[in-house]
Order: sequence, then C-alpha cells, then structure tokens
Amino acid sequence: MIEFQLSEELVYLADKTFSIDSELTINLLSVNEIDQQLVNLIRIVSFDSLSILQPDTFDSVRSFLKHFDKLNDQQKNQLVDILLSAFREQIKLTASDLEEKAQHNYEIDKKALELYTFQLYWLFIEAESNSNQNAKKLTLAKNPKTVKSTQKVTSKKSSALDDWDWSYHRSQLIDVFHKFLLLNLNAIFISNSHLDIIINDMIFKCIRLSLESPESIKNADTKESIMDIFCHCVKNYESTVSVLVDYSDDFLREEHLAEFMADLIDSSIVNYNQTVLGERILKKVGLKLYSDKPDQDNKLPKSTAKFLLKFSELQPADVMRNIIHLNDLFDSESYTIRAVMMEVIGNIIHGHLILDDTPITAKNIATFYEILKQRFLDSNNFVRARVLKVFIKLTQRHKDSPGITDVPVKTRREVVSLTKLRLKDKNSLVRKRAVELLVALMETSPFIAIPEDMGSLSEKKFEKHVNNLTEVIKSRFPEVGLGTVPDEESLEDRESQATSLDKQMENLTFDEAVAPEEAPKEVTPEMVDLSQLQGLLLYYQDGVVFSKEINEACLLVSELLGSTLKTEIISAMKFFVTAYRFELENAEVGVKKMVHKIWDKDTGEKEAGSVRDVLINSFYDIHMDPPESGIPTGEVVADNLINLASSMDLAELISLEELMSVMATRDKLTPELSTTLWSIFSDKRSMGETEKRKYAIILLGMIGKSSKEVLHDNLDVLTRVGLSGLSKGYQIPKYSCVALQQLFTINRAKGSSVAPMARLPLDHPTCERVYKLLLEPTESLEWFSFAEQGINALYVMSEHPDKICGHVIKQLARRVFELQLPEEHVGLFENTRQDTPIDVAPQLANEAIRLAQLLFFVSHVGMKQIVHLEFIESEWKRRKNLKEKDGISKQGNDLDMVTGSVEDEFSECVAHVREHEILFSQKGLLSTFGPMIAHVCTHNQKFKHPTLQVMASIALCKFMCISSDYCEAHLQLLFTILERTKNPIIRSNIIIGLGDLTICFNSQIDQNISYLYNRLRDDDFYVKKNALMVLTFLILNGMIKVKGQISEMAKCTEDEDIRIRDLAKLFFRELSTKDNAIYNNLPDIISNLSTVEESQYRKIMRFIFSFIVKEKQNESIVEKLCLRFKHAETERQWRDVAFCLTLLTFGTEKSIKKLMEHLPLYQDKLYEKTVFKFLMDILTKITKKPELKIMIDDFKETLLKCQEKSLEDHEAEMNAKEGDQDDLKIDLMGEDLVLESEVKNDSDVEMAAEGEETSNSDSDATESEAIGIPDNVVQTPQKSKTVVEDMDEGTSEEEEDPLLSPPPKSNRRRSLLTKPMTSRRRVLHDSDED
Repeated sequence: MIEFQLSEELVYLADKTFSIDSELTINLLSVNEIDQQLVNLIRIVSFDSLSILQPDTFDSVRSFLKHFDKLNDQQKNQLVDILLSAFREQIKLTASDLEEKAQHNYEIDKKALELYTFQLYWLFIEAESNSNQNAKKLTLAKNPKTVKSTQKVTSKKSSALDDWDWSYHRSQLIDVFHKFLLLNLNAIFISNSHLDIIINDMIFKCIRLSLESPESIKNADTKESIMDIFCHCVKNYESTVSVLVDYSDDFLREEHLAEFMADLIDSSIVNYNQTVLGERILKKVGLKLYSDKPDQDNKLPKSTAKFLLKFSELQPADVMRNIIHLNDLFDSESYTIRAVMMEVIGNIIHGHLILDDTPITAKNIATFYEILKQRFLDSNNFVRARVLKVFIKLTQRHKDSPGITDVPVKTRREVVSLTKLRLKDKNSLVRKRAVELLVALMETSPFIAIPEDMGSLSEKKFEKHVNNLTEVIKSRFPEVGLGTVPDEESLEDRESQATSLDKQMENLTFDEAVAPEEAPKEVTPEMVDLSQLQGLLLYYQDGVVFSKEINEACLLVSELLGSTLKTEIISAMKFFVTAYRFELENAEVGVKKMVHKIWDKDTGEKEAGSVRDVLINSFYDIHMDPPESGIPTGEVVADNLINLASSMDLAELISLEELMSVMATRDKLTPELSTTLWSIFSDKRSMGETEKRKYAIILLGMIGKSSKEVLHDNLDVLTRVGLSGLSKGYQIPKYSCVALQQLFTINRAKGSSVAPMARLPLDHPTCERVYKLLLEPTESLEWFSFAEQGINALYVMSEHPDKICGHVIKQLARRVFELQLPEEHVGLFENTRQDTPIDVAPQLANEAIRLAQLLFFVSHVGMKQIVHLEFIESEWKRRKNLKEKDGISKQGNDLDMVTGSVEDEFSECVAHVREHEILFSQKGLLSTFGPMIAHVCTHNQKFKHPTLQVMASIALCKFMCISSDYCEAHLQLLFTILERTKNPIIRSNIIIGLGDLTICFNSQIDQNISYLYNRLRDDDFYVKKNALMVLTFLILNGMIKVKGQISEMAKCTEDEDIRIRDLAKLFFRELSTKDNAIYNNLPDIISNLSTVEESQYRKIMRFIFSFIVKEKQNESIVEKLCLRFKHAETERQWRDVAFCLTLLTFGTEKSIKKLMEHLPLYQDKLYEKTVFKFLMDILTKITKKPELKIMIDDFKETLLKCQEKSLEDHEAEMNAKEGDQDDLKIDLMGEDLVLESEVKNDSDVEMAAEGEETSNSDSDATESEAIGIPDNVVQTPQKSKTVVEDMDEGTSEEEEDPLLSPPPKSNRRRSLLTKPMTSRRRVLHDSDED
C-alpha cells in the first residue's frame, strides 16, 4: 500500500518540486508507446478501483498528469474517462461500506478517495491551464495582424481543438465531486483538518477555477451542481462558510458571478434552510467602501449592485433581516451602490413588508419611503432616475387585489409633488422617468374606484362631490358637524381606509349617497350611515388634492413637447393620452400643443416609430376612438374635433390642418366623419350654432387638402350654404372660401392620383356668390379677412379672376368717392392714370372703413395678380412642352436657336408686366391707387382712423412687393412709419412686409436690415416675436447674411417672455446645422454682448458655446479669447473672456498648450478673483484626464505664482494712486491758502490808496455789517476793477508786476482751476517762492 501525505503532495505540486519514483518518461515516448502505457493503466484501474493504492499504478497516473500537455486529444479523453470511471466506482464501494457500516474498510476507502481526489484535482489544474493557453492562441489567430505568425501553430492543432472538449469533462468532474461530497465523510475522515484540505483546498479550488470562465455557469446542470456542492458543504462542514465568504470578495469583482452568488445564497436558504452564508456575505458587503472614480476598482460597485438587486428579488425577507448591515450603503460614495439600494428597498417593500400588516412593519415601510423620497434630490442623475423607476414598480396594482398598490395614499401625494420637480431636471432620463411615473400614478390611482365616476380624475367633479357630501353631513347629522371628519392626524390610516373602500363601494355608490343634481334633503337615513359618508368625503378630498397636483404637472409636461429628444417627446405624448382619458382639465393644453409635432422631421425608419407616427396614433386614441355609448361614433368624433378646433389658436389650427391631411392620406379618417361634418354644416336646425358650423367647414377644408373628393362631391352644398346670406357674419363664408382653395389648389405631391380641378367659368354660381358677398355694404372688420380669402379663392377657381376683381374695385371706388366725383367720371379709374393723389380725408368712421376696404382689396388683388401671372407662365410652358413631345413644334426648333429661347422671352415679358405695367401703366386699373396709398400713409394726421392706417400700411407693403421701382421710391417712407408709429399692429405688419420685400428685392433691403434688428428691442411682444420669426426665416434660408447684429438674436435667448426665448433658441439650434455659422459669428456675439448684465451674459454665452463641438474650433477660439485679454481694459471684460474660456472643452493637448502659451497676456489680471477662479476651474476640468495631469499640475503652480505677483503689483499700484490723491489734496489746500493771502494783500493796497476816504469806507463797512457781510470779505472798489479791465485789454499806461497787482479773487481762482495740473502746481510753487 502506498504511503501518501496529502498536505505534502499539495505543497510539492504547487512548487513543481514533486518527484515520481517509477515515473514514465512520457515526453520521450512515441505516440504508440504512450497509447500502450495508457491501455495498460486502463486495464488495471478498470479491473479494480483500489488498484490505485499500488505504487506503480499511482506513479503511472501521476506520470500522465505531469506530462498532460504532451498527450494528444484522444489520450487526454481516455485518461479523464478512466479516472472518472474509477472514482465513481470507488464512491459506490465507499457508499456500500458506509451503508453496511463496514468500519474495517474505512481506512482503505479513505486512502483511495484521497488519492482519486488528488489526481482529479491535479487533472483539473492541468486541463484548465491547457484550456486557457489554447483560448489565447485562438484569440491571436482571429486577429488579422497575427494570422501569419500563428498560422503554423494553429494549423497543427485546429483539428485537435475540436476533439478535446474540456467544458464537457469539467462538468463531469464537478458532478463526480458532488457525488463524493454526498457521502458521510465525517464517518470516514476522522480528522477535520484532513477533510478541510480535501474540500477547501482541492474541490473548492477546482470549482473556483471553473467559475472564472463565464461559460461554466451557462450550463444549467453544472451551475446546479456547483451550488449544491457549496450549499451541502455549508450545511455539513462549518469551516466552508468562512472559505465561501472569502471567495465572495473575488466573486463580487466579476459581473458574471454576481447573480450566481445571489442564486447560491437563495438556494442555501430555500433548499438547505441555511441563512448564515447570506448573513455573513451581506455583512461583509456592507463594510466595504465603494467608489466610481476612474482610479478606483470600478468592477466592484457594478457587480455588487447586481448581486444586491438579484438577492433582494429572490429573498427580500432575508435582506430585511440583515438591512442593518447595509445601512452605510444608502450614503455610499458610489452612485451605483446608492442607486441599487433604492431598488433593494423597492423589492423589500413589494416582496415582503407589504404582506405584513403589523405596526412595526408599517413603521419600517414609512422609514423606507422617507429614504426613497430623500433620493429624489440625489446629486447623481442615475440615482434620481432609479428612484423614479422604483416608484413606477411600486405603483402597480397587485394581481390578487387589483384595488391595492404598494404606495399609501399619503405617500402618493408627496410622490406627485416630488415628481413634478423632476420634470425640470437637467437630465433627460430623469425627466422621462418622471413622466412615466406620473402616468403610472394616474393609471393606478385609488380615486377611480367608484363606477359612477367613470374613471374620471376631474378636479371640478371631485370638488363638486366634496361640496355635496359636506352639505349632506351638515343636514343629515347636524349634531355631529364636520368636526368628526378625519384630519391630518389620521392620514396614516388612509391607506387602510382606501383599501377597505373598494369593498364598501360594492354596496354603496355615490348616487346612493347623494344625487349630484339633487338637494341633500332627498338623502334618507336608510341609505347610508355617518361612517360611510365620512369615508366617502375623505376619498373625494384626497382626490381633489391628487387632481390638483396632476393638473399642475400637465403644464410642466407640456414643456417637454418642445424637447429635442425623441424619447422625451414620446413619453410626454403618452402622458397626455392618459391624462385626457382621465378628464384632467389641463390635459387639453398638452393635447393642443402636441399637434405641432406633425412637422417633426423624424422618419422613424431605423427605429421602432417616429414622433409623427406616435402623434397620429395618440391623436386617434384621444379623439377618434371613443368608448362605447349609445351615440353614433361619427357624431362623437365630430364633436370631439369641433371642440378641439374651437379652442385652438391660428398656429395650432395650421398644425391640425397638416395632421388631419396626413391622417386622411393614411386612411385614418372614416367616411362617417366627413358625412357627419357635412350634416352639421348644412343642417338648418343648427343654423343658430354658427360656431359649430364654422368649425365643421374648417375641418372639412383640412380633410379636403388630401381628400379632394370630400369637397368636390359637395361643391353645391358648399356654395349654397357656405356662401349664403350674411345674417351670421363673415366667418362661415370666409372658411368656405378656404375650403374652395383646398379643392382647386393643385396637389403637387409626388405620386398623387388626384387630377387638378378645371377652373370655373365667369358666370358660375360659386364665383357669383363670392362677388356679391364682396360688394355687400358693411362696416364689419371681419370683411377684411373674408375679402382676403375670397380673392384667393377667385384666383384659384375662376377662369378670369382679374375681370371679377376689377369690377369689384370699380364698385368699391364708386362707393368711396361718390360724394366727391360724379358717377360719369368713374371711368377715370378704368382708362387713365391718376398722377396726383386724390385729396380725400374721410371724416366719418364709415367713410374711413370704406376707403380702408378699397385700399386693402386693391393691394391684395395686386399681389394675387402676380401669382396669376406666374401661373399663366407655368401653364404656357407646360402646354408648350406637351406640344414638343407630340412633335407639333419641331419646325420651330431651328428658329428658336437663331432668335433665342421663346420661353426666356415669355418670362421676360411677364417680368416686364410685373415691374412696369401693373402699377405704372396708363391703362392699368391698379396704377391709380399707388400714389393714393402713399398719400394716405404719408398724411397720417389727416387720415387718423386706426383701421385705415393699418390697411394703408399693409397696402403699401404689398404694392412695394410688386415693383422694385415702387419699392425703391417708398422704402424710406416705410422705414419712417416703422420707426415712428405707436401702433404695434402696424409695426408687426411692416416687419412681415419687410420679410417679403427681402425675398423680392434683396439688394434694396439688405442695406437697411438694421431696421429689422432694431425691432428685437421693441416693447410689444408681438412686434418682437414677428421680427424674430422673420429674421429666423431670412437667415436660415440664406436670404440675408449673418452679420454683427446677430448678437441681438442672442439677447433674445434670455428674454423675459418664454415664447421669445424658445424661438431664439430654436433659431440657434437650426443655425448650428449650417457649416460653421455660429463659429464664424462668435467674435461679434462676444463683443456686442458686453452691455448686458453679467449674469445674463453668462447664460447667453453658455447656450451659444454649447454648439461649439469641433476640436479645431475649440483650439482656435482658445487663442482668439486669450488675445482679447490684450485689449480688454475693464475687469468686467476680463471676467467675460475668462468665463468664455471655461465653456470650451479643452479636449486636445493643443488647446491646453495654447492657453499656457498666452499666459503673458493675462498674468497681470490674475489679481481679479473671478478671473483666477475661472482659470482654476478650467485646470480642474482638464486634470480629470490622467495623461495630462503632470503638465496641468506644473501649469497650476505657475499660475499660482503669477497670481501672487499680480496681487503684489495691483496692491502697489493702488498705493501709488492713493499717494497721488493725497498730493493733490495738499496742493489744493496750498492753493486755497495762496488765494486767501492774495485777497488779503489786495485789500490792504486798496485801503492804503483810498486813505482820504476813510470815513466813507467806515460808513460802507457799517452798511456791510448791516446786511450781514462777514468781516473778512471786502468788496472790490470801482477803481480796482478798472485797473484789472485795463490789464486784461493790454492798454494800461503803467507796467505793473502781475504778482504785485493780482486780478480779483474770483477771476484769479477761475484761471487757476482751469489750468492743467502741472501748470497749477507751477503757479503755486512760484507764488510760494515769492
């Protein structure tokens, strides 16, 4: 029997120092010789598993294991198979001895099991090592760079790698180890230390090596065997627990083992009733320090998070028992750990605590919810998003109790408030999750339990119920009153009350409690008792609070519809679908706003769905998929759309038109809808409902944009009803004309099968009705909008629109000037041109309105005449091309080559008519009104009526768009009106007109574009908005060049009005898509924004710099900004430049070096604290890049030294200035002393010269004292004044020393004070010397 010491052999094996007495030199044998030796070994071992106890057999096995890498695949397979087979046989023998309690065989069994375990352990190590080496070779072989170098190596073994399947043998080995451990080893191995070596040092080590490969646990059977081995050992061998806890350190650094650890602990609890392993591992996890910093171990937080999440899902009760060990993780430095702890709390609440209704559990739930609510304000956005995700899960209804969720009623209200704040979060994922949580809160709300409420969360309905119930309680139980209604002190019990409320609702409805439309007196004592009424009142009171919170959230979510992120927009749309379904009042705000997303450019080809698709589906769900009721679906849908359209403004109606048109194209609109709308429009019984009929024809026009047959089949109805009498105003005729335009407008969409409508003859009833309506006498301002649409309709549907409009103009002119012109002179407007403006100043309002109607009609006809000419030109070209295709005009091809293109001549002719004939022809009808319009605009004091002035300015703009000559002649007049008029409507209209003029005559307007930019500073919102929109259109479409005035656009990004801010930001986002547009204009923006407030300047520049993303642009801007330091004079300018530098990315080493190279330009400015702080912030941001850390640290030291020197220089400069100021004060004091001395000397000289008049002087002095003149002030005698005047004139007879005869005090002082400082000092010093 062999002598074998396991502990010693393990040491030798680890050190590679083992020796084999009867070793087979496998490395020197041929393949056949190795096969022969292997066959002999198989024969011996297979005959008797105890033969392994023989020294020769054992040495043979060890020899094969020692040279395992020299064996081919077939030999490896044979060796593994024989060892596994022998070990299984030995396990069976040992199990039989244990069953028979054959203790005399225990020692032999022990030795055999020990040897087989050692051999398989050795085999496992060699095979795992060999497998890793082959895996590396395969990895190199797959790399194209190393294919040539490894081709020879891999070619020889490529076939062998397919035969040797170590993963299969690994699973077989683990299975054998599992069977081995199932034996009662304590009965065989008396020494625990010996058994610990076998289990901990060999079997566990083999499993640990196998777990390093992710493939090992992908096999379900292998994974199950490994977990059974560990759990069995934990249960039966106490020492293995410590080993597994130590292993957990390594396991939790590998992400593929994190969830395996959770499954292992779960298996030990469920299958083996062992909690010690989970407790000790959780305790160790809670004691570790985690960090997400780049220089720390990043694997540990991620894998630990996966482990905690999985384990809390499997065993929430066990995690709850050990939560005290995890308390420190709630405030961990790692955001990954903080985030997963939020999910752990959610799993504990959902999977464990909610099932227990004890007071301790309620307290624990409250504590956990407080932790969750605190994390709404976590500094990391990932944690904030995870908290919202946890609440989404907790708000779901229980499958067994649909009326119950995990969130108490009181907590729901607080969660809604916190979620509203997250709608303004800076992170898009957090905002998206916040919207999703609000949707979940609505869908699982406890306030939709009463069937009679029909699932409504309307705040108004809840308030109405509260008022009714309050009256019921007061009238039914006056002795109780409302004092017994639960207040805030009972809020903790509301969840249990809400839970039991569903059961109460089975026997109680709101109609039984109180009829909504009836008086409370109808409630009888038999219907309901006090407790039920109080519970119902409490239910609706909480419902009011909840509805208010959600309504406020609707306004915030509507802002997310303007986001640039697709996920946010889609989430917001889904929110409003849900909110609208629950009848929330503010849901309509978002529903109307989301129709603008029909213009979104997202196609959705590469993604699940585009924004447009989601919008169409959402719109359909809201308005066109009503719940089942007794009313026909078509009527319900029509009413929904009419109510929606009636609440929309012009911009929303335009978007709705496009949406309806797209839906019609996609067959989303049913024929029943169109039929119902026509019925509403033409029903005589609804003639009183003008608004409803108006929006019915508006919707029909929207549908007819794509489905023209809807309008074509009902043209007679449109004419007969829409263009009938004016008893109901001009609104229905106006939108009937709009529908006519949709019918006759040519659809230019590619692939459209709808043929253009043939134009109507002059005597068609539709044209006749429009003509009569235009001439109907009226003073209504609605006439102008109708006239605009009427003219548009005539020019698209009539064969001769110019004849109809010309006759209307004549009739309107006769009506205006009937008091001044005889009727027979009306032909003046038809055949001659009025060279001088008609001097007509209507004094009455109706006369002014008539003139305004005439001017408006004339100008709009002029504009449409241009469009008509273009249509004629295109139609002529189209017909000419058709003829050429048919071969009719082949004979004219040669002539065209000689005389020029006929098409060019025709185009030139049309251009000549537009430029010179329409407004300047002697026979033209419109030429008469050009001077008249200018005259009315010029004499605004004479024509004071505001409507007339508005229409005259519009007419002037339209006439200027017709002819460049007329535009040039009246351009300065237009600018004068724009600058001087106080009417914001006129300014807005002129701005829009200038946009059209820029498109027509760019060269004339481009020189005066500053007038447009000036309106960005207008006090009126609409003027500013129009100016911003016009400039946006012109710049983005290349009509005008972006110049220095773009800084005015930048100022609008911080305007007081949010609508202006949004438009300005949208402009810059679109401008950033142009090549380097923002980068090229950045210097002008920086320079021209220096006048705004500093805080506002920083917000603007932070937004502008967000579009500078290219590294080359960043490098160039760094240099340009540093050069600005050289010419910056004020500290404000220094701060502005430094702040702009902080907005750059400094992503390349070149940009950092440029900042360092230009240090001399700003080193003297570092004493300014803000400038220095900004520069240090830049360095802090760059320091995060490890490869630049050394260079940045050196520069930081240099910067600190420069700051110290700058502070010293600044302090010295300030001290020098203070010294100069002190010297100046001393000089001024000396000057005053000299002047007093001179005055005193003058007084003495004068008094001596006038000695003979002493008495008079005394009397004068007495008089001076009488009127209050001080003693030290002496009036200058007249003689002295004469001397001074003579001296000034240079005519004195006697030359006197100017110092001895100084001028009067007042003159002397003025002359000194007006001299430069050097002169003043020189004079003072001279007088001191004298």
